[in-house]
Amino acid sequence: MKVNVDVLTLSGTVFTVRVEDDCSVWHLKREIEKVTTTSAYLQRLIGCDGMVLPDGQLSNFCPLGDGELQITMVSVPKSQSEMDWFNHWSTHAPEWLQRSSHKLLDGGELHDYQQHAELEPKTFRVPRWLRFRGGSSAHGPDHHPTRVVKSPMEMPVQPKRLRLTTSEEVIRAIKRAGPFFRSVCISGSEVELSFGKPHSAEVELLASCEAVATAIAEAPDVVLDPLICSPDVAFEKIVELVVRLLPKCPGLYDSLPACLQEEEVILFNAVETDPEAKATFLKIASKSDLRAWREWRRRNNLGHATCHWGRRCEGDRF
Repeated sequence: MKVNVDVLTLSGTVFTVRVEDDCSVWHLKREIEKVTTTSAYLQRLIGCDGMVLPDGQLSNFCPLGDGELQITMVSVPKSQSEMDWFNHWSTHAPEWLQRSSHKLLDGGELHDYQQHAELEPKTFRVPRWLRFRGGSSAHGPDHHPTRVVKSPMEMPVQPKRLRLTTSEEVIRAIKRAGPFFRSVCISGSEVELSFGKPHSAEVELLASCEAVATAIAEAPDVVLDPLICSPDVAFEKIVELVVRLLPKCPGLYDSLPACLQEEEVILFNAVETDPEAKATFLKIASKSDLRAWREWRRRNNLGHATCHWGRRCEGDRF
């Protein structure tokens, strides 16, 4: 259902926009931007209660029962750094470069602009996309605006390799990588992590298992959350990584997030490699947990785990 939103500006102007009753605050800002040309990023919307509307579904913050709504729109001024950049752009950027920011370029126009870029003195940094060699194809200008900005002569970029030696270096590198991890694996005594933003060169991180295990123990959220949230890294790979790292750092199991602690293979490997984890497990484990552990040990040829629940091993505690 469509609802009418009456928008009042500080200058006294009132106008109406129509949006769906289940739209978001951000969508409403985009509709207001079409009327006022004020960027959605610079808008602050104030509801009937005098509070700034946060991001989220509009109906969560304002009642829409009668199909009408009144809000106040405040335009936030640009920051000083944005104003400084705009002034620098307006006064120093060549006229031809400013013109290129207002229109899509076909192959012929892009070729002309590239020639301008090559001749431009070093008083203003020309964008890299205007400096590649090439231009229009042999069949004439390419009028597809999304294809002409990529050089057909571009050579594939080799991935960068960084070797990390301490847990602090691992934590800093993963913070810089953010949620752009592509793969994780263990090769010998080293962990290989690769990441890269879309359309950028891949970066490979190489670190010892001990350094990565210590980094997880010191900052589990920083190290594991990007891996868990990455759409390119399978959860099974993360489980495999943690299992291989458990013997390298006693107490690592206690630092893991709940989604990994609940994995049976991680729990049972921690019990096998960490005496404290084993003591805690034996204290709180149920009969079904103990049976599952014994079965897991049998499947992995780790010997027979005796149990105080049976008569023949009464008095033994594993």
